[in-house]
Amino acid sequence: MATNAELEPWVRKAQSGDLDAYRHLWTETYPTLRRLAGHLCRESGDADDLVQRTFIQCWKALPTLKEPAAFTGWLRRILVNRFRDSWRARKPNDRLEDMDGFEPCDEEPLVSEAMATSQRHEAVRRAVASLPEHQREVMALYYLEEMDVLDVASTLSLPKGTVLSRLARGRDGLRQLLSPLSLEVL
Repeated sequence: MATNAELEPWVRKAQSGDLDAYRHLWTETYPTLRRLAGHLCRESGDADDLVQRTFIQCWKALPTLKEPAAFTGWLRRILVNRFRDSWRARKPNDRLEDMDGFEPCDEEPLVSEAMATSQRHEAVRRAVASLPEHQREVMALYYLEEMDVLDVASTLSLPKGTVLSRLARGRDGLRQLLSPLSLEVL
């Protein structure tokens, strides 16, 4: 993704209604936003919908953005807020992923390394998906999007200490969920 400095002129043009400039912003930021949405959402279709709703809200609110140089952080914040809104709108029972069939593999040790790696990745994905929303957000931004703690705090509008606390609790939660599988995590 282009830097904020590289995007700033495009943001200013898009703020004045230039659709080609907005298309350029979309092209530059879509891959990163889609990846972040994929980390937050359990279903691919939900992630696609989240990104679409984010870009719609971005277009509507773009003229009010006071600091075009902060565009990418602002866009991520919209995505996270849209995710939170959709999470809150769900019924409590809908928030829990069905964990049937999530058991350690007890096949022969002759399972190929690729299969074992795939199973580990799937176990980690399911474990992250089962974390509470506020921990999953922080874990996704910090570990998967490789944002530093201050950027995560800014994106989520949280104090640095809260981000650090949620990271620690998220890591502890993953250790508890994954320890029966003898996976080394974090």
